[in-house]
Amino acid sequence: ARHLHGAILKGIHSQCALAMLEDRSGPLVCGLGVLEHDLLGLFDIYTHPDRRGRGHAATLVGQLLDWGRSQGATTAYLQMIASNSAARALYSKFGFARAYDYWYRISG
Repeated sequence: ARHLHGAILKGIHSQCALAMLEDRSGPLVCGLGVLEHDLLGLFDIYTHPDRRGRGHAATLVGQLLDWGRSQGATTAYLQMIASNSAARALYSKFGFARAYDYWYRISG
């Protein structure tokens, strides 16, 4: 999946912010903000499994939102797996709410 993910990242032509918080032991959380006009998309927010529940993701999301705002974003959006209750709790702290469901279709 790394090759595919790398190709997706290389295909982003909008202004973006790759963000990571780390301590002496290494990465804690990482994520991506993509700016398109006045919209900021948040993608791939991932916390190291041993570091979850300590507020690192909230810090990173807050910093990405601040960056987007400083670049002119007035609205932010993201996608997440509906069953991810930890992510839902995190994003609700920032005012995100469920807008719609989506799914992928596979031809076959």
